[in-house]
Amino acid sequence: MKIKTEDLSIFKKAEGNRDIDPGNLKKIVNSIKINNMLELRPLIVNKKMEVIDGQHRLEAAKVLGVPVYYEISVDSTIEDMILFNTAQKGWSTDDYVKFYASRGDENYIRVLDLAKKYDCTAANILSMSTRAGGRKNNTLKAGHLQFDFLEADEKIRQKMWQYSQVAEFIKLKTFEAKAYTNKITFKRSLFILFENPEFDFETFMRKLQINISKMHPCTMMSQYIQLLKEIYNYRNENPIP
Repeated sequence: MKIKTEDLSIFKKAEGNRDIDPGNLKKIVNSIKINNMLELRPLIVNKKMEVIDGQHRLEAAKVLGVPVYYEISVDSTIEDMILFNTAQKGWSTDDYVKFYASRGDENYIRVLDLAKKYDCTAANILSMSTRAGGRKNNTLKAGHLQFDFLEADEKIRQKMWQYSQVAEFIKLKTFEAKAYTNKITFKRSLFILFENPEFDFETFMRKLQINISKMHPCTMMSQYIQLLKEIYNYRNENPIP
């Protein structure tokens, strides 16, 4: 059961827990100032009220003078604390989108609608329809995303069609199965290429036909982008940077 309290003195530091990281504490304080989501990340304490998970969130709450939420896990041990710390990860883009959608925000609901329509993640939808950056990400996390469904749908539909043409051509013109064309790293690399204002799709398809033997799986998105640019720029009077 999740409990809310303003009395932060009831919590104790578990023996062996890590020291407070000033840099991490500052990030959490700033995050709470932008949007207090402590209710969604309750502290985990044992029966002695020792913090098993969430000591930085607790310290941030003390700095800001805000209440926290906590859950008592009677059987938690120091070993569990170590597992929490090593396995813990931050919220993903999809986590933020689903959270605000669950609160009824239409902008985030529209993102999920498109994710379902195109069978991909919310993060994929946003990367295909917007130019993601630090300011955009902060806006998303703070719950202030403005999302034009119709404009995004049209943009994504065009990109998905172009992607399908490239993928089918590669599979058609090569003897072995090209499973890498279904990987998100390959898709996103193409989408980035499509966003280049100097890119011409018909030119790319002609260059791909000439250089189809150069296509091969890569381990990183940056490698795919470099490869695709080399193919596009091959004997091209209007190369892209």
